Amino acid sequence: MNSLIVQFAVVAIWVAPLFAMVALAGAFRNRLHGGNKKNPLTSGLLRGPGHTLRARLEDLRYEMLAYVSIGGSMPLLVVTMYLALKLYADRPVSAAWVHAVIASGAFAFCAFKVGRGLRAARNLNLGMEAESAVGEELNLLMKQGYAVFHDIEGDKAFNVDHVLVGSAGVFAVETKGRAKLSDSKNGRGHIVELIDGKLRFPNGTTSEPIEQA
Repeated sequence: MNSLIVQFAVVAIWVAPLFAMVALAGAFRNRLHGGNKKNPLTSGLLRGPGHTLRARLEDLRYEMLAYVSIGGSMPLLVVTMYLALKLYADRPVSAAWVHAVIASGAFAFCAFKVGRGLRAARNLNLGMEAESAVGEELNLLMKQGYAVFHDIEGDKAFNVDHVLVGSAGVFAVETKGRAKLSDSKNGRGHIVELIDGKLRFPNGTTSEPIEQA
């Protein structure tokens, strides 16, 4: 059997189930949102604190799951390709290292994407928890007659984390979550100061949150 046909068959057997699962998930999702049943809510609900970050975190989890699945299967694909060529190809396997290099590169790329995704997920989770904590505190102002809204959508470029409407006016509140130092010799690892229009943290200075607000 021709070696190209063998390689194509192995890749097809490996890829076909992945595409089948994606198609099945898409069909199931369409089924949930279609059919003869409709959502009883006739208008959208108010968004909770951190809604945008929560949605981004959920998308990121699916993305990392895909990279983990593909990267984890690379060694198996290489071994399967080598065995298939050795058993069924019409000529001996002379370039097995080529498949190993390609698979190693793909594995390294997936590992890089997963590592970067984990860092992004940590930041998103921190931001989401920070917005939830601030939202809980701001909700207490409802007792004083304020209307409190969270995660107000703008255009594609931004959203407003919290909006307060009351007798004193309308206020937009920007929330930023930043990890504090776990070991601080002077006990000031949680202190943030506003100096010359910049926020000074124990481990750095930035003006970005103020500019964004």
